[in-house]
Amino acid sequence: MTILRTIWRDLTTPEDFRGDWYGWMTNKISHIMLGFMLAAVSSAIWLSGNGEFPQKAWLWPLIALAVAVFQVCVQGWNGWDTIEDWIFIAVFGSGQTVAVFTQFYPQGGVLTVSIWHGLPFWAIITAWLVAGAWHRISETVDEVE
Repeated sequence: MTILRTIWRDLTTPEDFRGDWYGWMTNKISHIMLGFMLAAVSSAIWLSGNGEFPQKAWLWPLIALAVAVFQVCVQGWNGWDTIEDWIFIAVFGSGQTVAVFTQFYPQGGVLTVSIWHGLPFWAIITAWLVAGAWHRISETVDEVE
């Protein structure tokens, strides 16, 4: 039980990784994956009960709201760190997933992928990750000099 408690504590303790570009970047990439998993698992559960994927019009806002509530109620408000975590989970993870995948035909579990819908997300994510890493590296260089 101690191991699970430790994992839960570590996952719910806010961290902005000041000066740690690698920790920050892997944290943000894991937030994207969490958002993807929220959209994928929610869709799979809905599909198994209803025979088709959920409507994008309510799936993404529902996930975005749930992530916001979790962020504020469990981790507490931490300013920019809270906002950035929400963006990476809800927008870059779940939002990108919902935007990129489309049900191929009604009442089927087959999806199509639109690379064109993903490109804006991937460009913004890449730029954000590079800028965030650059910022954290420059913090450590400034402290050394």
